[in-house]
Amino acid sequence: PWWCGGVALALMVGLMGLVAAIAPEMGRVSESVPYLSRVGYPFVLVVAALAATGDHRYGTLRTTFLGAPRRTAVVLAKTVVVAVGAGVLGLAAAFGSWAVALVAGRGADAALTTAADWRAVAGVGVAYAIVAVIGVAVGLLVRHSAGAVTLLLGWLLVEMVASGVPTVGQDVSPWLPFSVLNRFTAAELDGASPGSIFVERAQFG
Repeated sequence: PWWCGGVALALMVGLMGLVAAIAPEMGRVSESVPYLSRVGYPFVLVVAALAATGDHRYGTLRTTFLGAPRRTAVVLAKTVVVAVGAGVLGLAAAFGSWAVALVAGRGADAALTTAADWRAVAGVGVAYAIVAVIGVAVGLLVRHSAGAVTLLLGWLLVEMVASGVPTVGQDVSPWLPFSVLNRFTAAELDGASPGSIFVERAQFG
């Protein structure tokens, strides 16, 4: 978990620093942060799935249920812990990226003056928490680490290309979970910059 969280944080903040360095006129930072936050989805999914499947793999779930027979409470506690950890990671990555853009992006507009701006940045924490819940849920259902991770990453890949499928993909894509999360953080930014380097061409990317 520490490695995955650290890589996700470093990758998002590093990419923002790179963008700010090579494109000083990057426009509004609140447009770029939610776009870059998506690179952390796979890492959060992996950690969440392993948190759920690890108990089955190492046989510790049996001991856990002996100490806490109420299985629903155990599952909810695990889900809350993983979701809170992912949410904190999302907030750290989002505001870390915002801070890097504020320092390195000479022409960047880093103001957070509207509710939409705050949702675009702080909403990354909420998005990561929901992604973690999805990962835990699939891990509890599949109970096999490799299978759960493969299924989750495969689903993420399907969503990435779904919007490009004529007719059916365009109708289905807006209802898919990760696409909904992307719209939650990126939608309705007041005065969005049409010339931003992060122009949405599809629901996912």
